[in-house]
Amino acid sequence: MVRRVLPHETARCQQAVCEKHCLKTADLVGEQLWHVAEQQGQWLALRGGSAAACHLKGRDPWIGWNDTPRRARLSLAAHNARFCLLTPAGEHPNLASFVMGQNLQGLSQDWQEACGHPILAVESFVDAQRFRGTSSKATGWQAVGGTVGFKRVAQDFYQVHDRPKQLFVRELVKPAARPLRGRELPAAWAGYARKGPPRCRLALAAVG
Repeated sequence: MVRRVLPHETARCQQAVCEKHCLKTADLVGEQLWHVAEQQGQWLALRGGSAAACHLKGRDPWIGWNDTPRRARLSLAAHNARFCLLTPAGEHPNLASFVMGQNLQGLSQDWQEACGHPILAVESFVDAQRFRGTSSKATGWQAVGGTVGFKRVAQDFYQVHDRPKQLFVRELVKPAARPLRGRELPAAWAGYARKGPPRCRLALAAVG
């Protein structure tokens, strides 16, 4: 069973991620939601989702975003920030793809309940020096290029590092990319778009 991590389980969850995940940290940025896969009370895997990256070279063209719709609709996407197995390698064959598939099925609804809005698409980074993205490919994720080598350490702050990642994306609702880039969002999602300051529509006068 894959379910949300309960508030009283948060410390246990984060400690396990720090021990088992290759990044050795459970620190996430912005909105976040943790899930656990368990069998008869035994924790088998953990997944942490967080707010989507502000800009992604591969994701934004895949959706068809320019600055205006991305700013308004970024909260309708999320980031697959942590995923780790807690059991010895080979103990449960295909566990990673099974857990990922189960989690994706209810992820938008869980996000709605926890954060007050649904998510329509997710992004994920895979370190190609360590992993092949097997579970991502098996659960319908699409590779759309790579990152340029920055890590997000705060809501709008990034630090450079020397390990660019492979970028995968996945729609949770089909189709998601088309309405996310459209002039108007469908009525069911329109109320979740963030309203920014109005843009100036005056044309600049020619100089000289």
